[in-house]
Amino acid sequence: MTNLYAARDLADKINYIGQERAARNLLVKMNTVPVGKVATMTELDVYEAILDKYKFIISNGENILLVEKDKLQDFNKLAVWLNR
Repeated sequence: MTNLYAARDLADKINYIGQERAARNLLVKMNTVPVGKVATMTELDVYEAILDKYKFIISNGENILLVEKDKLQDFNKLAVWLNR
């Protein structure tokens, strides 16, 4: 399982109820947890389950970018990072 600390990091980036709702919808679409269970999971449990399959890349407050771990190599080939 994903480190709980990573789930807390993602929770710190969730600023809006709509983002939490979107996270729960993503978990339902992932089809790894029964829908009934998703409804009763804590937000940290939801984020931890998501981070089992996805890697958190970046957020800017309103948007959060997650990439499927098995597609991370492709993402890194396509992405260009501009660092200071």
